[in-house]
Amino acid sequence: MIFHLYQEIHVQWKQNTHWGNELQFTNRAFSIQQLIPIFVELFICYRLDDQLQDIIQKDYLYTDDAEIEHICELTKWLMADKKVAKSLFTPQITMADFIEEIFTQHIHHDRPIHFDALLKFCMNPLTDRLVDAVGAGIDELKREEEHQSFIQTVREYVANRKSKQSVLYMLQDETFQFYKETGKPYSSIELKQLMQKEALYILGLDENETIISPVLTLLPEKIYLFGDDPEDPNTIALLSMFQERVKLLPLAEFPFSTRFN
Repeated sequence: MIFHLYQEIHVQWKQNTHWGNELQFTNRAFSIQQLIPIFVELFICYRLDDQLQDIIQKDYLYTDDAEIEHICELTKWLMADKKVAKSLFTPQITMADFIEEIFTQHIHHDRPIHFDALLKFCMNPLTDRLVDAVGAGIDELKREEEHQSFIQTVREYVANRKSKQSVLYMLQDETFQFYKETGKPYSSIELKQLMQKEALYILGLDENETIISPVLTLLPEKIYLFGDDPEDPNTIALLSMFQERVKLLPLAEFPFSTRFN
């Protein structure tokens, strides 16, 4: 890492039975300000996963390797979110800033740096926050599991009911728009009246849900969804729930006028 930053490095490398690998810089002195970001990166790249997995196993008592790995990835994903990081690491904002502050307090220019000892004896403030982060990761895992269970319930609901119409046209939008086979849009009042007649409560839905509930109420045999954002969460949910019934097409191919909107 130092070589990539400064294009040269002169070190003496030897192994110590007590301390492990030992590096000593020669010909050039590096300042603490130059070295600390490198130690932060070393920790995040090579030690963070082990620490998270240790917390998942010992503090939260998970034993399944696949679950542990998934929680670890969810936890790192959450910590990369600025809002979550702010709640965990304020006032430093990011985990890297927080680790850098710890290293700054414990690394001194006139003493050897024992990296493993530094991690073992000085990282308790970080560990406390990682425990909270893992808790958030586990909550996210439970939300994922609940979402997958809901999707499966919707799939079964659709599979066990007869289609009510041959085709439904949809426009991808913040609220999504629904069109009849004639090209006339469904009004929000019309959709709400139809949804009130359905027992959507058995799925945990009602007429106030404006995307899944209308589709379940109209229950078409085929859904043509027009939009230019395949990564839209609602679009992904529709594709997952209604599977082969849905065909995603470019917005430019929408066959009707939107002048009624």
